[in-house]
Amino acid sequence: MQYVSPASRRLRSFRNVLTRALPPLVFTEEQASELSDLEVTITDYVDQMNARFITGDADIENEWDTYVKTLDEMNLERYIQIHQEAYDLKYGNNK
Repeated sequence: MQYVSPASRRLRSFRNVLTRALPPLVFTEEQASELSDLEVTITDYVDQMNARFITGDADIENEWDTYVKTLDEMNLERYIQIHQEAYDLKYGNNK
């Protein structure tokens, strides 16, 4: 039997919550194509900046506005809109 630390058990339960919190969505071919382009760019940038903020290579206080502006320029709003459209189509728009 493999030992699993208490921290690992807590992390697993947290991942389960995230999985339940983000429902699976189905995208049209057009949406999927657009998402594939947006997602790579946005995810890579977010991962890079998270690492820089955590390690202190980037100052979150001084560089936050630039970070948000760059995400806007990467069309984050459209990325979110595509997900919202797919969510509304699958689960109904409750606005």
